[in-house]
Amino acid sequence: MMKKNIAGIVLAAGGSTRMGQKNKLILHVNGMSIISSTVGAAVESSLDPVRVVLGNDSNTVKRELINYPVSFIHNNNWMEGMATSIVSGMENLDSDGIMFILGDMPFISSKIINQLVQQFDSNKIIVPFNNGKRGNPVIFPSHLFSELKKISGDRGAKPLIQKYIEDVKEVPIQSKAIFQDIDDREELMNVNDQI
Repeated sequence: MMKKNIAGIVLAAGGSTRMGQKNKLILHVNGMSIISSTVGAAVESSLDPVRVVLGNDSNTVKRELINYPVSFIHNNNWMEGMATSIVSGMENLDSDGIMFILGDMPFISSKIINQLVQQFDSNKIIVPFNNGKRGNPVIFPSHLFSELKKISGDRGAKPLIQKYIEDVKEVPIQSKAIFQDIDDREELMNVNDQI
């Protein structure tokens, strides 16, 4: 079987509004910034290339990632919602599939990413699954790229997953990391308490 080329797009453009004044992506969990942990996992995985979509406070986020072999894309329309970052990240990208990774999921590991990539099927949307629930990150096959580029709003690609529910392939992942994004101070404190 031919090896499939799956690109990774890390969505790191949002405004962190629920966190208050500070950009949540540069806050530390486990001694590393949230965005460094997320991008580090993507870079250590079989994803190629890895792109990071920046928007709010982009220079600060970029500085955190200076040592990572990623390319940066600036989304000028980040305030219009997550869909604009998905579309920006896809520009001039030629791959069999794209994994979209939320920038605020520091517990996603390269192992989890590779488990999903290994299950890639060019006819399916690959979604991690644990204890009856679906999580992130998600891989979309190339035949859906043109539709992905038309999405809008702040629900990301969820409407597309619902539209093609028959084509979703759930991959069991034995980790709660697929649900653990950090939106506010309470979640950050809970996570740091668990470490």
